[in-house]
Amino acid sequence: MRADQAAVQTTLHDSDVIEFGELLYRIGSAIRRNMRAELANLNLTMAQFGALHCLMKHPDGLTVSDLAESTHQVAPTVTGILNRLEERGLVLRKRNPNDRRHQLVSITPEGERTLQIFFERRHQQIGQSLARLSEEDRKQLFRLLNQFLSVMVEI
Repeated sequence: MRADQAAVQTTLHDSDVIEFGELLYRIGSAIRRNMRAELANLNLTMAQFGALHCLMKHPDGLTVSDLAESTHQVAPTVTGILNRLEERGLVLRKRNPNDRRHQLVSITPEGERTLQIFFERRHQQIGQSLARLSEEDRKQLFRLLNQFLSVMVEI
């Protein structure tokens, strides 16, 4: 343990660590709850959103195994997700021209529009929440979160 870490440990109260951990948990839960609700309005699950979001970043498409790896799922799970998305016209599967044993999956224009609606609504939701804080409080919040993130990278 470095000397500066030991000094922090002796001055930091356990209650601060517990309160901070609880706040992070509650913030994460609120974000996930709001996100699930907004996705439900679009008839999407979190897993379907994850697949669409990943495909949006890969306009040339991905194989099912690459998509599974990118979304931290197993291939059979991703296949089920893709079946439901394909039925709705949000993704398209076609043979990989470089390896005909595999399919390439890509997002359709309808899938992109669905994600765009989601992102616009999330943007509006976050904006409304931030608007409840003063400009000074927002700047302080951003400064402290960025500072905390930079410290987390060092650990």
